[in-house]
Amino acid sequence: MAATVYSGRKPRQSHTAIHRTDMGVWPAERHPTRWDVEEANQVPSSDLTERFRSALLYGEDDDLVATALTFDLEDYALQDLPLSQTGYTYPMILLSSLPKLPSDYDLSTISHSYAQIFEEHAFVKELGVGTLPVSARPPHLQLAIACVAAAISDPSVDGTEGSVAGDLFHAGLKLWIVILEVDNREARNAKAILAALLLSTYGTLSPDLLIRMKTSALICNIVTMCRRLRLTDPALSAYTTLNITERDLAGKSSLLCYMLLVDTMHALQTNDIPKYSVDELAFTMPQSGHSFRTTYIGILHGCDLPDDLSATEDALLLLTALLAHSLYLQKSFEAPFAVQTPPHCSPYRPLCLETEFTNRQATINAALNVWEARFGNTMSQDVLALFHFTRLQLLVPQISDLSLFAEQQLVGGIAPTFHDIPPEAVKLAWSVLANVEDSPTIQGKKLATWLPVVLYLAALVVWRADSGDGKNGGHGGSFSEVPDEHKSPHSAWETPDPGFWTRNGYAIVRADEVGLGQSPGVLDTMSRGTSLAFAGVIEWAADQPWSSGKVLKNQYGRPGRAAKGWCPDTIEGSLDDDTLNKNCHDQTVENAQSRFLDDDYYATRDYNMADIEVPLLSVGNWGGILLHLRGNVEGFVNAGSAVKYLRFITGRHDLPFYTPECVELQKSFLDAFLKGDDPKGWSRGEQPLVEYKVRVGDVGFNDAAAEAIYPTRSAPAWPPPNTQYTKYYLTSSHELTASHDDAITSQGTASFEALGNLKHPRLVSFTSKPFDSEVEFTGHIVTHLNVSVTAHEGATSTPSDIDLFVTLRHLDSSGKEIHYTGTVGDPVPVTKGWLRCSLRAVDTSHPRHKPWLPYRTYRSSDQLPVKPGEVYGVDLELWPTNVVVLPAEKLVFEVSSGDTQGAGLFEHNHPVDRSTEKFAGVNHVHFGNGRENWVMMPVIPTSGK
Repeated sequence: MAATVYSGRKPRQSHTAIHRTDMGVWPAERHPTRWDVEEANQVPSSDLTERFRSALLYGEDDDLVATALTFDLEDYALQDLPLSQTGYTYPMILLSSLPKLPSDYDLSTISHSYAQIFEEHAFVKELGVGTLPVSARPPHLQLAIACVAAAISDPSVDGTEGSVAGDLFHAGLKLWIVILEVDNREARNAKAILAALLLSTYGTLSPDLLIRMKTSALICNIVTMCRRLRLTDPALSAYTTLNITERDLAGKSSLLCYMLLVDTMHALQTNDIPKYSVDELAFTMPQSGHSFRTTYIGILHGCDLPDDLSATEDALLLLTALLAHSLYLQKSFEAPFAVQTPPHCSPYRPLCLETEFTNRQATINAALNVWEARFGNTMSQDVLALFHFTRLQLLVPQISDLSLFAEQQLVGGIAPTFHDIPPEAVKLAWSVLANVEDSPTIQGKKLATWLPVVLYLAALVVWRADSGDGKNGGHGGSFSEVPDEHKSPHSAWETPDPGFWTRNGYAIVRADEVGLGQSPGVLDTMSRGTSLAFAGVIEWAADQPWSSGKVLKNQYGRPGRAAKGWCPDTIEGSLDDDTLNKNCHDQTVENAQSRFLDDDYYATRDYNMADIEVPLLSVGNWGGILLHLRGNVEGFVNAGSAVKYLRFITGRHDLPFYTPECVELQKSFLDAFLKGDDPKGWSRGEQPLVEYKVRVGDVGFNDAAAEAIYPTRSAPAWPPPNTQYTKYYLTSSHELTASHDDAITSQGTASFEALGNLKHPRLVSFTSKPFDSEVEFTGHIVTHLNVSVTAHEGATSTPSDIDLFVTLRHLDSSGKEIHYTGTVGDPVPVTKGWLRCSLRAVDTSHPRHKPWLPYRTYRSSDQLPVKPGEVYGVDLELWPTNVVVLPAEKLVFEVSSGDTQGAGLFEHNHPVDRSTEKFAGVNHVHFGNGRENWVMMPVIPTSGK
């Protein structure tokens, strides 16, 4: 595409009818497109082209433009009508100062990327853009194709000015404007609409504000063109001339569907109202052939959808329309809600507005229920992400304001008012993120335009809810969810509220850890020195005149409580950041540097749990599969306490500490051992030693009220003594089966790339058949795998280790994964486990080693070699868990080379610890030749419940 292109500099105001077009504004005074206007079908007159020449010359760069216009515009009038020519011969010389463009070869390569990736997008394939021969593609369409392809095929392109995709956008837009100005017939050419639509796709996703502004104007033009071509008019066929035929618009409905999708996403990004009105879209749905208007009105009135409506494109169209409808609703009521009703006005006016708004919200929500009932179990994860986002947008109508809110919070300035995020919205946001994470990626040869938009806004919802003011981590918004009896001016994060506990006869001592708050010294978390400091605080508290001498140690909080809305951090203020950084050890750095338990770093952190003798109540959370859960169990099992109890709960990490049920548990235990008031028999062993919540059914996640229905079960020991450890075997056909015969006949390998991560997971999975009956699994899980690693062909380095990540997932009867509540309210699977193959050695002679829980010392002397191509049998523990699988439900066992969905905040991504030199290659699970791969599950028999 060797050409010079018009720079887009602003011409000075002229007395001609030609107006500036550099910002993408339609040249409003000369673009006749009505079928009954004779000029619409005529080649531009010499007078018109001369006026156009004059307008361009009357600019800041007179010499440059004058040189560019030495080409005779009259020559353009001699070319044939577009449909009769084999190629386009637009006067490219009109355009000068083109940004750097790829060569013709590069353009061809980028276009191939478009065909391979973007052409599979919903609605786009029917448009036939990728099948057009290059000779039939006008230059502006070729640039638009290259723009989109460059943005999605090169992850290094950031979309800002100067990037390949950004340059292509600016060049394509300038060329599009000039082409339509030179020949008004192009305003009725389907290819011009397609070019503008593809440019708008990139503009919607670009981080560049100027590009998004230009895209807004471009979308206005597209909508106008579509309306004037009667594409949205149900009573008339498409307007046709020699420029445009029914053949050109064979994908009319797909074009409108994709236009609606891009328009809606752009409105979300720019906090604007969609340019299309859903009410004006009356056309045939792309796959089913049903009338869109009739179907949409029906779903709004709660009618069932037609039986043959099942295609992804039709489902996506209805969903996009509902989202656009909700955006219209928000903007329609935005201004009235912003008006404060004067005291002398009727007090019922705002009430009526709010009632009407709520009623219309309910109508859209009801329509979403109809949509979910029909499509919820059949749609791909990317479509489900959009579905959950639509519900989220209804619940948080001001969601698009979060971008500005976040920007002002992070860089300073006055942020707009933003109300607290309700818990239900956080749950929906996590549902969006979970489905985005599982969606097809570019590697899967598919790109969903809406995913970047919904990912960004849903992530902002989680950020806002978790950070409170947007500056600190943690559950800043969770204080609003704490029961009122635990709220006071002295409330602190993750610590007992003094107001409540002093009313119940307790004194609360809140001590800053060494190096934090008002405690001088060097911060060295979890060290012997820190432990001794806490011991000193306990002894001090026991000696005070107001103390009975009996002290309970509870978990402690963090600095930054005030910023989260909990309470002032300290009486006199905390250390500033510079002083704090100088007075602390960075645990993340030291953990990376100290890889083995016999390193000096751990010498002061390795405790003998048998030395613990005080009464102990350990409360673990089934959803804390990457935080405290394993420690809760190990601490309980190995503590030397004569009186100790173990409890398992569900829910987030922060809130259960304050719920009535859990507070009563804590209070009765403390009353027993600190006050001698023990009606429940804690000190006499009358309480169950082990008690746990039974996770049965799909109640959703991050919903404490829903999880309250989980039944409670008790056991006389841990693990439950009646546990039946049952092996489920992995097969080369990716099955998880209880049949040993299937395992011994299985041959082959299951392979996956090394060094996977959350963004690009690399894994193999094994799925069970639907269960015939209800089965409860409670306790420890261990898996045995036969693994190897090989280098990539032609690789210069040889892998010398394997990282194994395993996950157990639970599918309902429809095949949809059941998620549970994670540490921060995120959706997590049943449980997870990890192992580095070089540390596979197991100490079977150690008293803590059990068949269901292999014991490792993790010392430097335990390292074993890992040689490429050699098969190693490894035993790997998964963290303790509980799950009930109902009839027709399934289990999935996942083996990966890195973090997968559910890792949340706790990723394993240190570049030194997981280097490409050591791990890059292909991992394999081997079957046959006497090798068995299995997962040993803790089955609780029905008779023992």
